[in-house]
Amino acid sequence: MQSCHVSSRGCFGYDTKTMRAIVRLRKMENHVRQEADALLETYRQALGLD
Repeated sequence: MQSCHVSSRGCFGYDTKTMRAIVRLRKMENHVRQEADALLETYRQALGLD
């Protein structure tokens, strides 16, 4: 996995932190990811970030 991050950063210019977040999201089950997204959206609206 480390080599994937290194090569994506070097060859394509992707942000390593973002790539790790994407990998973490892909490991989640779909319904768990949807619940997390819904909760995050609720917090954003409550804080006026949208």
